[in-house]
Amino acid sequence: MDQVKSFREIIHKGSGFLWCLLSFAIPLDKRFIPLLILLLFLQSMLTMNFKVGYQSFRRHFLLKVMLLFFILHVTGLLYTHNITVGITDVTLKLSLIAFPLILAGNQNMTARFYNLIFLSFVLGCITASLICLGHAAYVYFTTKRITFFYSELSVFHHPSYFAMYLNFATVLIFSRIRHIISLRSTINLFYFILVLLLSFMIILLSSKAGILTNAFVLVYFFLLNIRNRNFRMINIVFAALAGFIYFVTFNFIISKDYERIQQSEQTIMTPSIIDSSAVESTAVRLLVWKAAKEVISESLPFGVGTGDEKDILLKKYAEKNYKKPLEGSLNAHNQFLQTTIGIGIPGLMVLLTLFFYSLVSGVRKRDFVLVMFVIITGFNFLTESMLETIAGVVFFSFFLTLLTTMPQKEKT
Repeated sequence: MDQVKSFREIIHKGSGFLWCLLSFAIPLDKRFIPLLILLLFLQSMLTMNFKVGYQSFRRHFLLKVMLLFFILHVTGLLYTHNITVGITDVTLKLSLIAFPLILAGNQNMTARFYNLIFLSFVLGCITASLICLGHAAYVYFTTKRITFFYSELSVFHHPSYFAMYLNFATVLIFSRIRHIISLRSTINLFYFILVLLLSFMIILLSSKAGILTNAFVLVYFFLLNIRNRNFRMINIVFAALAGFIYFVTFNFIISKDYERIQQSEQTIMTPSIIDSSAVESTAVRLLVWKAAKEVISESLPFGVGTGDEKDILLKKYAEKNYKKPLEGSLNAHNQFLQTTIGIGIPGLMVLLTLFFYSLVSGVRKRDFVLVMFVIITGFNFLTESMLETIAGVVFFSFFLTLLTTMPQKEKT
């Protein structure tokens, strides 16, 4: 018995390393993520006190909502035509229930434990950014080809996903700054420099959603602390530097991508004149959303089934002669629309519950990190089908599970 107890203690201590390693790996190579989740799950099952774990699961409303969301996707297999793709989709979403179960098996998580997980993610984002910049520099010096922008810069993820990670890392850094009273400390200056560097990287990624989100995060932090005497002077200096970086980057470094953003603004202002052969990304999204809404209206109330979403969308693109969406086999590029197409109104209601309950909970508890996480992911859900890729679903389920189950006194 003593040997078994000793074995369980060793495994339990190793879980902290696995949590941090997974958090560090999310912004980097996603090929290792399924293995790390599996190892965490096995560790949790070996050390879990099932009675305590069950009680912990019952206490947290959002974990039950995540389970229901997953069950709805499994139920969607009953009326899908493409069962192969459906099973793949359900497998992809296993993390929606994996992380709540894993967390239930780790009952002795301290404030230091959570801080290390968040720190690991920030370090992962910084490491990924440096690798991307280093790769772009190497390409430039060896071939004279400029790859410092958009998808050519982001070697690990789609720019929208990477920008989302960097924005959340910025929020985590801001959360540390708010808890450091001495603004003369070297560590505080280091944090602000990191925020500026991450913002610069987000601009280079040229993700329109990422840039808008980053601007919101910076302005929100500025307004949140404008009345704080300790932050007043550094707030002004930081705002000036951030504005300067945005101005210089847009006007002298990525002027071509700035033109792309201006084109997007024009498209949004005049959506009625978009041609079915449009190729500009915002125009294409508007076409995709129009097709998605028609599919939804034709498949209410339970959707087309888990796995049939893309097949039905492609038929609709062909029917409406939407060339670019058809050629690219594009999904709905909006997670709320994507979910409604697949599992109907019930799925949409559960997904919205996840967001609104988390947002209300964060506001009531004055939890800056949770509120910003909901805003960042929610905004990105409007322009990407984030839960249809491992990069999106793992990030969302991993941090939502941690942030909504962490005791308030332990939040950073």
